[in-house]
Amino acid sequence: MVLDIFPGTHFSRLKLLLGTNRYFNNAPLSKKITYKGSNYVVKIGKRSIKIIASNNFSENDINKIKKYIETMFQNRSILIDSTDELHWINDIPNVSVHTLNNIKQ
Repeated sequence: MVLDIFPGTHFSRLKLLLGTNRYFNNAPLSKKITYKGSNYVVKIGKRSIKIIASNNFSENDINKIKKYIETMFQNRSILIDSTDELHWINDIPNVSVHTLNNIKQ
């Protein structure tokens, strides 16, 4: 399971790096985050966030990721690319979510 989040070219890379690390309580400039008690890894790229899970997200993981997206990208528009169907991704308040249709069957 891979979830890519693209906030757009006008979103500051430094804000993406620092904000993501602060949210997941990690080292300030780490580009790879493993969250204790979860089955996913967060990788911070140049212009995107990649969340990689060994299998589907648990309910706790979904809630944490939704809250992260709502906190980081409030009143913004983001593009999502995922290997699986994510029905919960459109239920995030104050964030306009657009999805790519690259879902593998």
